[in-house]
Amino acid sequence: MPLALSPSETFDVALDLDEAIPESVRPTFEFRYLSSRAYRARVALLDRVEAFYAQATPDQPTDVYEALTGDIYESLRHQLAGWKNLGRSFDRADLDDILNDAEARELLAKATRMSRLQVPEKNDSGSPSPGATGDAAPVDAPTTAEATTPNADSKTATDTSSSVPPAPGETPSAPSAKGADSGS
Repeated sequence: MPLALSPSETFDVALDLDEAIPESVRPTFEFRYLSSRAYRARVALLDRVEAFYAQATPDQPTDVYEALTGDIYESLRHQLAGWKNLGRSFDRADLDDILNDAEARELLAKATRMSRLQVPEKNDSGSPSPGATGDAAPVDAPTTAEATTPNADSKTATDTSSSVPPAPGETPSAPSAKGADSGS
């Protein structure tokens, strides 16, 4: 079954600020994989977010910000499959009551990246595909996803290299010590 259609194929994403919390109790958001069409739409949304913040000024119309933020939450709700350790039962409608807008932008960027890069563990047999030609990689060689995906040993995204721009009127915060030690 294609990844984007399989309800059992999901991955977890944690917010940067929750990285220090032990994995067993860390608040995480569970996402489904995106189809190619949904991925392209998500990239277009991320481009709109980036363009908005590249020209953001304190006097920028709030209706543009509100519409963009609404699109971010709607896109997250579409991909969200559940959450863990948030102290409340899962309900997509509660997403904007749980997150602030900067956290929503962070989740959007991470979920997009993880949806595209991560290969589900059960499909990573280490065997070459039937149509592969040339020398096969050793069974214990890292896959492309493992080599490029942060924290590939677990299915939780903890890459702190992504920067989420502040909302209009927010003051940009200095990078935390965690972000300086991202290992890249």
